[in-house]
Amino acid sequence: MLMRLIQAFNLPYEDEIWSLIFCLLNRSWFQRLWIVQEIRLANGEAVVLCVYETIRWGTLRNTALCLQIKRKDHKFSELIHLVERVFQLCDVFMQPSLTTLLNQTKRNLCSDQRDRIYALTNMVRLSESIVGIKPSYSKTTRKLFQDVVLRYLEREWQLHFLASYGKHAGLGLLPTWVPSWTNPNSCTEIWAATTNACSMSKAEAQYAGDGIVQVTRAYLAAIKQVENTLSANFSSKSQEDKFSDVLEAIWRVVRPIFGSCPYPGGDSMEEALCRTFSYNYFAENAMPQSLLEPDFPQRKEDFRSIVELGDGVAPLLTINLRRYLVGVVAAVSG
Repeated sequence: MLMRLIQAFNLPYEDEIWSLIFCLLNRSWFQRLWIVQEIRLANGEAVVLCVYETIRWGTLRNTALCLQIKRKDHKFSELIHLVERVFQLCDVFMQPSLTTLLNQTKRNLCSDQRDRIYALTNMVRLSESIVGIKPSYSKTTRKLFQDVVLRYLEREWQLHFLASYGKHAGLGLLPTWVPSWTNPNSCTEIWAATTNACSMSKAEAQYAGDGIVQVTRAYLAAIKQVENTLSANFSSKSQEDKFSDVLEAIWRVVRPIFGSCPYPGGDSMEEALCRTFSYNYFAENAMPQSLLEPDFPQRKEDFRSIVELGDGVAPLLTINLRRYLVGVVAAVSG
């Protein structure tokens, strides 16, 4: 609703104001890699100082959000890139993965390429912190990049780094499975490669030495059917009717397979379905950890309760279950 409201109005700025916005956002401070950590981990009272003028970071963040939404109103085409760069600093609602942070900061500047990794490690999601990447400038950049991929392979059993590719300029001979994060123009994230049906499936892979990673197994599946599980007039329904629609969709899709078989990714079928219908958004994925969202164990309990509900019980939902359905309705409503 807020986004639609913002989009409905034009920004009433004169050319002089647009020029001042451009000059502010074009300052080199916004290009530095280390300021990403400084501002994302700062408290809510952070202040930005420019010459003799100050502004609360929260106010500047809201301005960037508005400018990002109102891209069509920009007076200068060059401003779009500058706003996008500042907007990346505002992404504090979800604790991101290292691959997401690397993609977001690939055009930020740093004097030591090892800081491509070290400047980001304090911001990664809690589940990745166990990988244990610690700053050590005795390592070469080449060795660090290779170690990062191997650590994630050993601890997380994930191959998502293969979704990035790039030329290994200036780093010597690197294995093809190690992305080069020093070349922002060639290292591109293949987003489609990370959106697969197996979701968090564990990779059957290991490092064999001599720059070789052996992948021994891949899960393949065919999509048998795609259908719209919600009614055509879903968006115009009342909140209670939307709850009923979502419940019926979950019951129809989930109940026949709930707990019926193991899931190839290592989770149980129940856990895989819970992650799918919760959009993998849990308290432990937020930065800092959210006090408003449930963690995965609590969400799994809520999801099991919904699956086991009797038909026509929407009005009797508990507060936790109603909160869960509010989130699902908001997600499917765009």
